Amino acid sequence: MKLEPSRCLEEVSARPSTFAELEREMISVRTKDALAARARRGERNGRPSAIPAGLMRRIVLSRDAGASFRSIAAELTDEQYLTPTGLTTWSESVVRRAYNSVARVGAVA
Repeated sequence: MKLEPSRCLEEVSARPSTFAELEREMISVRTKDALAARARRGERNGRPSAIPAGLMRRIVLSRDAGASFRSIAAELTDEQYLTPTGLTTWSESVVRRAYNSVARVGAVA
């Protein structure tokens, strides 16, 4: 069977989303493979924490001792620690994300 260039062009123009979907899938596979390779080598993915290790340790110890995220945030605000973005007021959600990021990694540096 001989392919006619005009016929191929018609098929491509009729279904451009098919090629976009294929390209998206190929990018996804490459990205997942690269992240898995980094994990196998013991390299961390993502941005490093902007919270100093000592402060992160304090958040983890306070939470593990039973303190709520809200009370930890209030303590850090009262003691005038700056948030990772440089604000003076800590929110419950920032403390929760910090704690959960350590829980995923499994250790405090």
